[in-house]
Amino acid sequence: MHIHWVQHHVRGRFQVDLMEWLRQHIWPEETRFGDLSFARRHAAAFFADMLRAGTTMGMAYSSPHADALRIAADATHGDWLLGNSIMHKGAPEPLCEASPDNAEEVAPLLRQLGRDRYVITPRFALNCSAELMHELGHLAQTENAFVQTHLSESLNEIREVREAFPEAIDYTDVYDRAGLLTPRTVLGHCIHLSKRELACLAERRVWIAHCPSSNEALNSGRMDLEAIRRHRIRYALASDVGGGPSHSMLHVMQRFLKQHRDAGAPSTYAKPSIAARWPVRNASVAAKKPVTSSRASGRILFYYRARQAKSRPNNGWRNS
Repeated sequence: MHIHWVQHHVRGRFQVDLMEWLRQHIWPEETRFGDLSFARRHAAAFFADMLRAGTTMGMAYSSPHADALRIAADATHGDWLLGNSIMHKGAPEPLCEASPDNAEEVAPLLRQLGRDRYVITPRFALNCSAELMHELGHLAQTENAFVQTHLSESLNEIREVREAFPEAIDYTDVYDRAGLLTPRTVLGHCIHLSKRELACLAERRVWIAHCPSSNEALNSGRMDLEAIRRHRIRYALASDVGGGPSHSMLHVMQRFLKQHRDAGAPSTYAKPSIAARWPVRNASVAAKKPVTSSRASGRILFYYRARQAKSRPNNGWRNS
């Protein structure tokens, strides 16, 4: 439900801190997607690998380049929502120049790909002005469009957001003031949230993309699963490649169990540990809910199209 297809080829280049990792490794690589042949090659490789891993539906971040976004849309296998990262500030100049800097540049992409395939994608608060986020929030609400962004992934990120938006109560309030928090919004990570922020997310009925393998790899912290559940905030599992080292949802499920069991998170008030069925549900049925399109259902959240994948155990191929 949260993955960066343009980072697929550089997964595993970890740093201790998110911001250092973005600036030293990820953003310089993403500038290369202005080269259309480079974009075609990596789009084909990414979606082929996702298909081999059994993932046929998702919500993915592209680079800011509109042509790379269109290339990815043509290369998909299955039902994918895609959005070009909107980042007109706070990043390398080639990325800022390639990015839309107003909602009028985003609206044509929404019309071209359609509401079922395009997701409005302000990368995160540090890459967008308050004015631009307000425009994008208005567009999302007017068009009933999907939104994806990142929230409270690292403590250094939160500190920089606080300095950049002193008028906001907290990080969540930056997005809320802009009208970006809706039932069609998917927020990546959401690790370091206050009680006020949790209450706000619950009231706005957003989705959280919980990325345990990425959170672990970048040493970002553990999402407070108990608090998310207490506030009845909807969440699903995500690989977050390239922060996450693997696009396999089986790996993500394993890291989910390990992290939360080690932290002593209860599965119910009566049982002491996380139930094994949780990651299966939140990597499959729950993960489909926010991205199930009206092409498949006519109604978001209430219908799921079945798909088959094949797994290859030691005794040969079989349907699963």
